[in-house]
Amino acid sequence: MTWVKPNFLWMMYRSDWGTAKNQNTILAIWLKRSVWEDVILQQAVHSSHQSFYGSESQWKQKKEESNVRLQWDPSHDPIGKKIGNRRAIQIGVKGEIAKRYASGEWFLDVQDITEAVVKQRAVKDKEGEGGKDK
Repeated sequence: MTWVKPNFLWMMYRSDWGTAKNQNTILAIWLKRSVWEDVILQQAVHSSHQSFYGSESQWKQKKEESNVRLQWDPSHDPIGKKIGNRRAIQIGVKGEIAKRYASGEWFLDVQDITEAVVKQRAVKDKEGEGGKDK
């Protein structure tokens, strides 16, 4: 499964500001909204929630059938501290959805923002606050 993180600070947290192993190139990808909305509608929430599915067995079935997984994780500030109860969404895609995403057919624009991330990481580090929660 490939995870799409539309929240910049969540992506910086997960990649340790572009310093984590195999995560040192940061791309900003603009997607066609209509396609993205269609993808989201195919989702299965990452954890069982009866208000969505009625029962845990229905959730498990939907999760197995779906090529899209919706997950809410703790949101973080620029230095990596969790922000109260605020959540950041990430969307997992697999199968045919992942292939179509990787093909680039849904992209409006792709920008390598690694240089900007390096500059922002330097500002963050200069302020002496460190990185991820330990």
